Amino acid sequence: MNDEPIDDQITVLDYSSMLYDVRKQRNELRAEFNIVIRQLEEMTHQRDKYKALATELLQSVIDEIKDETQ
Repeated sequence: MNDEPIDDQITVLDYSSMLYDVRKQRNELRAEFNIVIRQLEEMTHQRDKYKALATELLQSVIDEIKDETQ
């Protein structure tokens, strides 16, 4: 009964197999997507860290210039 054709040539088992493959692909893509998200979060963290260091360095240069001109 489960292997009776639904469409001209496609059976319930064929649909089940296709559904299994699609779900497997979805899960693989979801895993890859999560890896990319974690990488982006790490890059954002690194960017913020370097931005803070650059701001600190710039402020120290500005403070030095102010001290020299006074």
